[in-house]
Amino acid sequence: DSDAAGGIRVTENSTSTFNVVFGGASGVTLDSDPDGDFIEVISAADIDESTGDVDPATAVSSAVPAIIRTDMGALFTVRSNGLVDYNISSSDDTLAFQSLAEGETATDSCTYTIADPDGLTGTATVYVTIVGENDPVDAQDDTISATENGTGLSGSITANDEEIDIGDVFEVVNVQNGQNTTAVGD
Repeated sequence: DSDAAGGIRVTENSTSTFNVVFGGASGVTLDSDPDGDFIEVISAADIDESTGDVDPATAVSSAVPAIIRTDMGALFTVRSNGLVDYNISSSDDTLAFQSLAEGETATDSCTYTIADPDGLTGTATVYVTIVGENDPVDAQDDTISATENGTGLSGSITANDEEIDIGDVFEVVNVQNGQNTTAVGD
């Protein structure tokens, strides 16, 4: 059996669907059997991006569709017909991608094995390139107290705010009085 490595590009906070057996998506090469036999996916596993090795803890061989949480936090679901859902939509598990600056890339990968009716197999790797987007600043409410005839206020209203994209700097562009302003006096 002939196996093909595929390369997919997706943006962070998204889901991509493609077929690793029959191709049809940009970057996916068609898998084939030299005898023209029907082939199907029989197993899948994550590849640890830090070592490049298959992570045996994620290997799924008898249950297809195989659902794998990659070491980068994405959900990789592959069905026997080769249809794959690669999900990196916003969740706590995909924070590795949230820190990508706009246009910055990271790679995630999984391996899968195909088989024909005679039991002959081939293994290939899917490489997914994740392209960073400009994420919004996570601004938090602030509370500042003052006393009548007191001195001016000082402090940072951005100390509890977070810029998720590494290397990005944010600035305050607008300040509004809150609706919860309370005046206390005699």
